[in-house]
Amino acid sequence: MLSLILSTVLLFTFYGNILSSPNTTFFSSDGDGLKSTFNSYYHLKFDSTYWHTNSMNYPYGESVMYTGGQPLVVNTLKVLSNFGVDPSDDLVGILNVFLLFTLVLAVAILYLLLVNLKLPWHYSALVATIIVFLSPQLGRFGGHYNLSYLFFLPLYLYLLKKFFDKPSYKLSILIGSLSFIALCVQAYFFAMFAFWLFFILVFGYVNNKDKFGNILHNIFYLLIQLITPYLLFSILTLSYSDYRTAYPWGFFYCRAFPESVFLPIGKPYGTLFNFSYVRWAGISYVGLTASISFFVLLFKYLKKKKKSLKERLKFTGNDYLDAVFLGSMVALLVSFAYPFVWDLKWLLNYTGPFKQFRASGRFAWLFFYAINVIAYFLIWKFYKQKRNYLSIAVLVSALAWGLYDSYLNVRGK
Repeated sequence: MLSLILSTVLLFTFYGNILSSPNTTFFSSDGDGLKSTFNSYYHLKFDSTYWHTNSMNYPYGESVMYTGGQPLVVNTLKVLSNFGVDPSDDLVGILNVFLLFTLVLAVAILYLLLVNLKLPWHYSALVATIIVFLSPQLGRFGGHYNLSYLFFLPLYLYLLKKFFDKPSYKLSILIGSLSFIALCVQAYFFAMFAFWLFFILVFGYVNNKDKFGNILHNIFYLLIQLITPYLLFSILTLSYSDYRTAYPWGFFYCRAFPESVFLPIGKPYGTLFNFSYVRWAGISYVGLTASISFFVLLFKYLKKKKKSLKERLKFTGNDYLDAVFLGSMVALLVSFAYPFVWDLKWLLNYTGPFKQFRASGRFAWLFFYAINVIAYFLIWKFYKQKRNYLSIAVLVSALAWGLYDSYLNVRGK
């Protein structure tokens, strides 16, 4: 209740002007935003099927999953329209309210994850609010509406935690269903899920064989959670494959940089940082608390002597967080367009469907969520172990600056 109330109060504080008149407000009145709004309205009002739309790609039409037209919400409304309810006149307001309240939903889900990691409820409520309102996904409200669904990545992290604690085929089906829905909403989410899932399965097999079983069990988990959703999606969109651009532009232009992830570019305390090569599509600032925590974590890891493979895979003292961290680190390197920028652009030709993801910088979002959860997890652990003036100062400073960074982020949006 605390996390729901806190996030709702902040939502109305920053977005109250939109929530007071949601049906007469556009987050974007041109470009991708206008395109998405048009496709949503057309699909609801004029299309006769759920999966195909005539709003684009005349005269053949297009799959609704490729239009940015928010099929998750619009198809739900389309079902209602079949029963005589016509919500098309209020569609803009419905979509706006839904988008904004994904912040509240994301906070609640992230709170559940933090509590599951044995953090106190009051601390978890505050930290979950900080992380969600600091999210780089808020920048997508300016036009990329499907990418603004803030609950997908926290929900996947939470379900992976439940699965990591007690792997089962039932949970795998649930995770696979979420992956399929996410893939239909915005394929980037599905690609992001893959980084985390791979390392969860690897860690589970290496460190918890008693729970995860043999290699065959893990292959089945992978099949249910990742491969089956992808195959189903491929079948649904197979007839549209000829319309896809084989080599979309932007993979290198829209990439992230270490500066755009760890430095407060555009913040009041980051006026010294100005890099002409950093573009807005690649900015995924993790916040000062998480930035400092990452480098402290890296320093301690490099300083520690490691004898076995298991010791080399330990970063945080928590196997689940270690797995998520490694998946996020690989995704972070991909968001920098590594290794392709090292005169290896030709390698991108051999990445199959992955080369369709032209905005590589978005993969830094995985690192954003992972390092913030890890940072506040380790800060609380440090406070609980020491309970001295230093640990109290670290805890208070981390929370205070986290709130300030979140305020700066949401204020600018």
